[in-house]
Amino acid sequence: MVMSEQEMFLNVWEKEFPTTVKVLKAFPAGKDSLKPHELSKSAAQLAWNFPMEEDFFVNGVLTGKFEFG
Repeated sequence: MVMSEQEMFLNVWEKEFPTTVKVLKAFPAGKDSLKPHELSKSAAQLAWNFPMEEDFFVNGVLTGKFEFG
C-alpha cells in the first residue's frame, strides 16, 4: 500500500512529537537564556521554534497549502 505525503508526514509527526516534548521537559528551569555563542539564539527562542514549526507544518499538511508570510 502506498501512503500519501499527508499520511507519511502524520506518521513521522506522531513518532517525533513525544521526543520533542521529552526534550523540552528535560531542559533545566532557569537556563532559558543560555546561548552557546553570542550570535546564537537563546534556548528559549529555540524552544519556541519547535511548536511554531510543528504548527506550521501540521496546518500545511492538513489544509494542503503552506503559506509563507
